Amino acid sequence: ENKDLGADNGLIGQFGVGFYSAFLVAEKVVVSTKSPKSDKQYVWEAVADSSSYVIREETDPENILVRGTQITLYLRSDDKYEFSDPTRIQNLVKNYSQFVSFPIYTWQEKSRTVEVEEEEPPKEGEENPEVTVPLLFDIIEVKKKKTTKTEKYWDWELANETKPIWMRNPKEVEKDEYNEFYKKTFNEFLDPLGYTHFTTEGEVEFRSVLYIPGMGPLNNEDVVNPKTKNIRLYVKRVFISDDFDGELFPRYLSFVKGVVDSDDLPLNVSREILQESRIVRIMRKRLVRKTFDMIQEISESENKEDYKKFWENFGRFLKLGCIEDSGNHKRITPLLRFYTSKSEEELTSLDEYVENMGENQKAIYYLATDSLKSAKTAPFLEKLVQKDIEVLYLVEPIDEVAIQNLQTYKEKKFVDISKEDLELGWCLWFLLFIYWLKGEWYLPLAALLFISDGFGVNLMEFVVIPGDEDEVKERETKQEFNLLCDWIKQQLGDKVAKVQISKRLSSSPCVLVSGKFGWSANMERLMKAQALGDTASLEFMRGRRILEINPDHPIIKDLNLKHFLGPQEPKKAQSRMAALHLTLLVQITADCAACKNAPESSEAKRAVDLLYDTALISSGFSPDSPAELGNKIYEMMAMALGGRWGRYEDDDEVEASEVSAAETDTSASEASENQVIEPSEVRTESDPWQD
Repeated sequence: ENKDLGADNGLIGQFGVGFYSAFLVAEKVVVSTKSPKSDKQYVWEAVADSSSYVIREETDPENILVRGTQITLYLRSDDKYEFSDPTRIQNLVKNYSQFVSFPIYTWQEKSRTVEVEEEEPPKEGEENPEVTVPLLFDIIEVKKKKTTKTEKYWDWELANETKPIWMRNPKEVEKDEYNEFYKKTFNEFLDPLGYTHFTTEGEVEFRSVLYIPGMGPLNNEDVVNPKTKNIRLYVKRVFISDDFDGELFPRYLSFVKGVVDSDDLPLNVSREILQESRIVRIMRKRLVRKTFDMIQEISESENKEDYKKFWENFGRFLKLGCIEDSGNHKRITPLLRFYTSKSEEELTSLDEYVENMGENQKAIYYLATDSLKSAKTAPFLEKLVQKDIEVLYLVEPIDEVAIQNLQTYKEKKFVDISKEDLELGWCLWFLLFIYWLKGEWYLPLAALLFISDGFGVNLMEFVVIPGDEDEVKERETKQEFNLLCDWIKQQLGDKVAKVQISKRLSSSPCVLVSGKFGWSANMERLMKAQALGDTASLEFMRGRRILEINPDHPIIKDLNLKHFLGPQEPKKAQSRMAALHLTLLVQITADCAACKNAPESSEAKRAVDLLYDTALISSGFSPDSPAELGNKIYEMMAMALGGRWGRYEDDDEVEASEVSAAETDTSASEASENQVIEPSEVRTESDPWQD
C-alpha cells in the first residue's frame, strides 16, 4: 500500500537492527505505540533472559500517548551510569545517526542567564531609618537593584543538525561549506589541500566526498598502519564503520579522509562481508582512481605551493605505492618529485626530466645517498655533469627501492650511476667472430643490435670506429694502465672483484662502484641499520665491489710512472705512451724487468690501501675498521709534518733517513740541470716516493 502511494521504504530494516541491540544494555524493554487513527494503545514488553514476550493494551490514562512510539529501556546495573549520561547518548547519536533524514532530539541539561530583582542592602555605617507607622494612602518605597544569574534547565536538543553534504549537487555547494564539513566531521583545524565530490552510477552506486588533509600524520607509525579512521562508511546515511584494514583504500593512501555512502550494501554489514564483497572491491578501484585524479589536479594547479606542501607531507606515501601497487604505476609516477643535479633547490618531476634530456640520452640516471649534500659532492657525478646530463638525487631511505620497482618511465630505463656498466656475454662476441670469418658478420651484429635495444645496452661503447681518436686513446689508456690495475688488484685481494679504468671520473683519483646485481652503497647502509637485519643475507646480497681509477689524475699517473714505467726521462715516457698501442707486450716486459723491485715498495702498498679506504668512504660505503683508517690518516699527517711514515721511530733511524734524504736531494738537483720537469714530476722535500 505504501509502495503504491509512493512512500519512502528506505527505513525498512533499520528498526530491527537498532532494536535488538537494545538488549545488550537493557534487562527489560517496553515499547508503547499508538496510531493517530486509533484510540487504542498497545504495549510490547520483553525481558532479555526470557524467550517470550507480552503484548497488551495500555489501560493507564497517565501512560496514554497522543501518537507515535515510545521505547523504554530498563538498563542493567553495570551499564546504567554510562548509558544514562546525556553526553554519552548525544555522542552515540551524532556518531551513528548524524546524517539520517529525520530529526533526532536528546534530553539535555542546559543553562541560561536570567535577570532578577533583589533588595539593595544598606550601606556600611548608614543607620537604619526609624520605623514609622505609615498613614493611609502612603506609599512605602523599597530600594531594589537588577542582577543576572545563571540557572539550569532541561530541554530537547537537536543532535543531527549537520546535513549530509554528499547528497547535494556539487555545483550547489561552496568551497567554504566543504571546508566546514571537513573540519566538523574529522575534528580538524586546517583547511584541506584539496577535495573531490562525486557520484558513481552503473554497476555500483555510491556517493563520496574525499579530502587531502592540510597536514601529514605526526606519528611515523601512521604511515605503515592501514587501520586508520579516516574513511567513514555509511549505508543509506546510517554510519556503519570507520575501522578498515585496507578494504576501501590501500595502505599508501591511508592519509585520505572522507565519507562513502552506498545504498547497495546491507545495514548489518560485517568485516567478513566487506572483505568478500564484490561491491566493495569495485568501490575500492573507483575511490583510488578518484583520489589520483584529485592529487593530479593539485599538481597541475596554478598555486605550486599547494603541491609542494602536499609532497612534503605525503610524498613518502606515494613512494610506498610504487612498491606495493604495481597496477597504478602509471598514475603514481607522474606525481613523483626529486631534486636533481640541475635543480638542487626546487623539486623536479619525471616529466620535466624527460623533457630536458638530450637527444642521445636513452636512460634516466639517478644516485641514491643519505643526504642532498653528499649527493652533490659524489664522485660518480663528475663526467655526467661535464656532459650536461641531469641526475636524480634519491636522498630518502625509500627512494631507491621505489625507483627499482618502477624500472622504466616513458620507455626510459632508470640507471644507477653508482653501479658498474652492463657487459655483453662472451658467447655473443664469439659468434660475431665466427660469422666474421665466414664473411657474414652482419647477421650476429643485427642480433646484437636487437638484444642491445631490448636490454638498454649501447653497443657503440663496445665498437671501435677506425679513425676515432677518442676510442684509440681509450684503448691506449687501458693498455698503459693494465699492469697497474693488476698490481692494485693483487694488493687489495678479495676487497675488490677487479680494478679497471673509469669512464665516470674527471677530478677524483678513484671510485668504488657496486656490481650490477648487488646492493648499492646506500642500500647496504640501510640494510645494516635494520634492527632485525640478517648478517648472512647481508654478505650474500652485498654486490661485488669494483675499483675504478682515473688515469688523468696525478696520483694515478705517479703510481703508474714511478713503479711500472721506471725512472725514465719524461720525454722518453711520453714517446713510449704514444707508441704503446703498437709495442705493448715488449715494453711492459722491459719495464717489469727494469723495475722488478719497485712494486714491492711498502710506501706504495700503504698508498694503495689508503686510496682504497678513501674511495670506500667517498663512494658511500662504511669502512670495516674506522679506527684502522684513522691510524692510516694519522700516519699520513705525520709524514706530511715530519717527512716520514709513522710517529714512533728511533732517533737513529730518523738521523739516517735525514742523511739519505739530503744525499737524494743533492743528486736530484744535479740531474735537474739537464732535465725538463713536468708538473706531475714536482715533488716536495719529504716525498715518500724518493728512494
